[in-house]
Order: sequence, then C-alpha cells, then structure tokens
Amino acid sequence: MKRTFLIINLVLCMLVSLNASAKKQTEKVNAQAFELLDLDRPGLETAKAMYKKGKMDKAAAALLNYYRQRTGIVDPDINLNNIKVSKRERQWADDALEHTFYVHDGYQPAYM
Repeated sequence: MKRTFLIINLVLCMLVSLNASAKKQTEKVNAQAFELLDLDRPGLETAKAMYKKGKMDKAAAALLNYYRQRTGIVDPDINLNNIKVSKRERQWADDALEHTFYVHDGYQPAYM
C-alpha cells in the first residue's frame, strides 16, 4: 500500500511538473516514470499506446487526463464530491506554491 501511494505521488509530481513546463516546453517527460506504472489498467490505453510509440508528451497528457477524469476513488479523508478546505489547509497549499512546506506543528517554521 505504501509503495502504491509513493508511486502515485511520484506520478502526480511528474504530471504537475509537466503541466507547469508544458507552457515553457523546456523540460522533457521522464520516461522512467511510466515504467513504474501498470499501463494495462483500464483507462490507460491511450497513455500506453503513446508511451510505446515514444511520444512521451502525449503519453503524459493522456495519463494526466486519466487522473483528472477517473471516478470511484475512495479516500477516507477526502470526499471528492464535496471538497472542503480549511483555512489552515489553504495556507499550507499557498505556502507550497512558494516552495515552503508544512511538516508538523512541532517543526516550525515550515521547511523551505
């Protein structure tokens, strides 16, 4: 379970990086990230086809689309149909955009 969570986080970080760099067109997609994924899962057919053709940008775009469109995800801490963000969580997110990361209450100021 922890390995799956780490892989998902790695892929999401790659996708966020891709999304940010897509406008710049300066960074290339890391093909190794795709080797960590099970591209035989339903819904990943396009990503798999683009990956096999070596079209990493299109494979990454298809993967991002898959994550954006999928439903039925169960997370006991997040209700995706009724997302609520506390003031504190919003501050963490805003800080993260500035590359300042909340670690825990006992470790303040946040890690930069």
